[in-house]
Amino acid sequence: RPPSYDADTTALRQRSSGDVFQFDALRERMSTSSSLACVVGEAGEGKSTLSAALLGPAGGELVDAAHFCKRSDATRQDPLRIIHSLAYQLSARFEEVRASILSIGSAAAQDAQVDVAVALSELLVQPLQALAAAQHTAVVLIDALDEADGEGINRVLGLLRDIRKADTGALSLIVTMRPVPADNLKVLEYDWGRAKMQQFAPAELRR
Repeated sequence: RPPSYDADTTALRQRSSGDVFQFDALRERMSTSSSLACVVGEAGEGKSTLSAALLGPAGGELVDAAHFCKRSDATRQDPLRIIHSLAYQLSARFEEVRASILSIGSAAAQDAQVDVAVALSELLVQPLQALAAAQHTAVVLIDALDEADGEGINRVLGLLRDIRKADTGALSLIVTMRPVPADNLKVLEYDWGRAKMQQFAPAELRR
């Protein structure tokens, strides 16, 4: 099961109870498969508030799975845990993903509990390929990517790079982050391509 973000999202929604959100441009970007939307802003500009809103009624079920990074919680930076969480959420949303995961052999299923490469292939890449074959696209939200930076390594960004290299054709991504370190944004642009990427300021997604 995915980690619970209920405490985070409830507090954020209470704080923004008077806000009116405008997600039309974001929804349009996500309507094309293999698209990337980066919401970039400084601390206090409301990036995580927007993420919480996207998971609520204002989001209109745009997001199919989400992960919230948190600097003080190492488990939220663990690629294996993130893969398991996203796979669980996507399997609850799409029959094709669920069927693909249920078809995994027992040996691979055991390996997927401890091996990141096996988990990525069996729990995300192959299920997303099945989703692409059914002409569906999943939208995944990653909040606060910069909070996974540590000792010059961002393991969450590394995972996103591996997912992108698989090029399943069935995944679009929303990422929120601070502008620093700038390398995070540059890496995402390099991997996804400028034509597939759109950057938003938090204020652009509010009325």
